[in-house]
Order: sequence, then structure tokens, then C-alpha cells
Amino acid sequence: MPALLAQMESGRAEKLLVIAAGLRKGVHDYPVGAAIHDVAEYYKAGTFVGAISNIQKQPAVAQDKAEKATQKVKNLETVDELLKKGGT
Repeated sequence: MPALLAQMESGRAEKLLVIAAGLRKGVHDYPVGAAIHDVAEYYKAGTFVGAISNIQKQPAVAQDKAEKATQKVKNLETVDELLKKGGT
């Protein structure tokens, strides 16, 4: 239960940042419709269902990050390849 409550608070904090950033913009850049959508997302993030949904997304996000990092490592040249390019 504490993990769900922590996720609810975290989710709301993230959405509140979006709202705060939007409120610093002008009406043309942050229209009422966008503000209403963000407030609905804020509400949803603070529910049990929203918290469970966010918890379920976390492994997929972590896997995506790991795959991207693995691909970057695979693309790195070895020391031997770098030395050959340098002519040493």
C-alpha cells in the first residue's frame, strides 16, 4: 500500500510540473483545453488505477532504456579499432 501511495504522489507531482509550466505560458501557447486535459491527467495520476497503470509501465520503460544503452555500447569502437585509425 505505501508503494501505491508513493506512486500516486509521484504521478501527481509530475503532472503538476506540466501544469505549472503551462501556466507560465500565454493563453495562445497553453489554451484552456490543454489546461483542462492536464488537470484531468493530474487527477488520474492520483488515483489507485492511475498508480497501478504507471507501475505497470515502468518495466517497459526500463527495458527500452536498457536496449538503447546496449545498442550504444554495441556501436562503440574497440580500442584496437581506434588505434588503427590513429595510425599507431
